[in-house]
Amino acid sequence: MTHDPNASSSPAGSSGLTSASGITAELLSAGNIRLRWTGPVGDGTRYRIWRQLDGSGPFTQLGCEVDGAIGGGAGLEANTFTDTGVSDSAKSVRYYIETQRANNTPASKSDMVTLDLPASEAA
Repeated sequence: MTHDPNASSSPAGSSGLTSASGITAELLSAGNIRLRWTGPVGDGTRYRIWRQLDGSGPFTQLGCEVDGAIGGGAGLEANTFTDTGVSDSAKSVRYYIETQRANNTPASKSDMVTLDLPASEAA
């Protein structure tokens, strides 16, 4: 699934649902990046993680978590997600997180976080 971050969701916080915030991205090893954030829990809150490589093209959904239970992406835990599928040729990666209640209220988007990969990782 791909997504345009400027369409089909509410801007950060406008749905009345608190957006994920404080997002950080940390390079663990080649192709492995850990995301961390803070955000609401309970009441069927789900997070969708979206990624874009090299600052162009569509964003791709990586995983979805509902109340701490994995719902579509290995490595997803409460407020932590490890992306294990970053291409060795990528020079940068950009992420954002959608927060939504299970009752399908409009999603609230986080700010984006970009991680430039070292030249040795972008072979």
